[in-house]
Amino acid sequence: MASQRQMLILTSNEDLIRQFAANKPLNTHIIDLNNDQQISSTDNPINRALLAKIFQSNSNQDQLYKQALDQPRPKKLKTASVRKKSTDLVCVICGDRAIGFNYDAVSCNSCKEFFRRNAHHPIENIRCLKSRGQCPVGYEMRRKCARCRLDKCLRMGMRRDSILTEEQKQEKRKQLEENRCLAINNSTLPETLSNIVASVDDIEELMKNFGDNMLFNDSNNMLLDILSVDDWLTIETVQSAFTAYLYFPHLHCCDYYDLTSETSAIISWSQFVGKVILCYINFFRQIDDFENLHPDDRFNLIKYNIFSLSSIGKSYNYKSTNDCCANNNCEASRKLRELFRLCGAPITLYESFVNIISSLVDITDQDPIFLSLLSVILLFSRGLSMSDDESILNDPCRVNQVHLRYTTILWNYLVNKHGEIEAQKGFIRLLQIILRLQFIVEQCRETLHKQLIMSNIFDKIAPLMQAVLHIS
Repeated sequence: MASQRQMLILTSNEDLIRQFAANKPLNTHIIDLNNDQQISSTDNPINRALLAKIFQSNSNQDQLYKQALDQPRPKKLKTASVRKKSTDLVCVICGDRAIGFNYDAVSCNSCKEFFRRNAHHPIENIRCLKSRGQCPVGYEMRRKCARCRLDKCLRMGMRRDSILTEEQKQEKRKQLEENRCLAINNSTLPETLSNIVASVDDIEELMKNFGDNMLFNDSNNMLLDILSVDDWLTIETVQSAFTAYLYFPHLHCCDYYDLTSETSAIISWSQFVGKVILCYINFFRQIDDFENLHPDDRFNLIKYNIFSLSSIGKSYNYKSTNDCCANNNCEASRKLRELFRLCGAPITLYESFVNIISSLVDITDQDPIFLSLLSVILLFSRGLSMSDDESILNDPCRVNQVHLRYTTILWNYLVNKHGEIEAQKGFIRLLQIILRLQFIVEQCRETLHKQLIMSNIFDKIAPLMQAVLHIS
């Protein structure tokens, strides 16, 4: 009689465990490694040390995530507050009381005027007070660093193209004057026309004053109809946390990669991405909708979806010159191509990764509101990883509700910013990008698995990344 095949299966998949327990065949033993009494009472001699050693790999990986999620919550960032019977908001630049939505950001009058005066000045020509690019710009500071203040205005979403340049003002003045003269010469308008034609400066001032109060003027205001005050507070909270934890102005990821060998390349890459993932965990822990989930659901969403989000952070920190994802032959892009080669990835995978970053930069315009909301939406997207062993959530309805809420906020934000037609086009493009992102992430996992097996360096990979890559 042929010898029977014996197999040891270790799993934390609750569905699989229930199936085995319900249909337990003969000569099959189910042992709960979390139950010491069951292990000691089993009929078969079980080498507990061996079981512990076998189980330790997966346990250690998961434990790292659980430790990060179970630690005391990072200090809550200062965000906007709603006063009783009031709709006061806090300026996202300096923290002072905001007067409205100016140049695409909730801001106070002081920061609005500062941005209007300085928006078109090249930031590289402005000297930082402390030469570190990290000066505080809170409203309590009597002397604020102009460079750091302008940099924060841009990071928080203020748009230069919302302000006319001097050349554009001159052109409009010229057009108005030409129209005025033409009208007077043709006697088609009263002689008093010159007295009622306002200058561009006067018109711009009127528009600025209108813009200051457009958020709070009346209950039927379009902005309040599309996005409620609670929505704006959510946007500010998420955006502030996103920029606080995931903005790296002086970071060049390729400087962290050791490209001397295949082994060193994979190890250094895993260490760098592990640090970025920890920043993402700290970002999500600032969000109450995430913190209030069941602990196991928080853990599973992080474990299975976090790897896909690294491209969101990269697109936010993308630089137009000498960036590793720039579609040119700069030094940084050459290093990234070499990293992909050493990790065993085909050139097509490198090109797909660069294209997905370029697409994200293009569709989001590196808007921190867009990117921060998108990060939350993707985290709460069940099945994003396309992994067969993804655990069932304890409260899937709650996760779906949060996903729907942030998707609605993003939709309304884009409608408010670009109009409904452009928002529809943007959402269609975004869905296409997400589908491409899913396949690229899956290809990266498979490629790294193969390379790790060939190199036999599983024990040298950062434990956090072992969990991200689902290495068993």
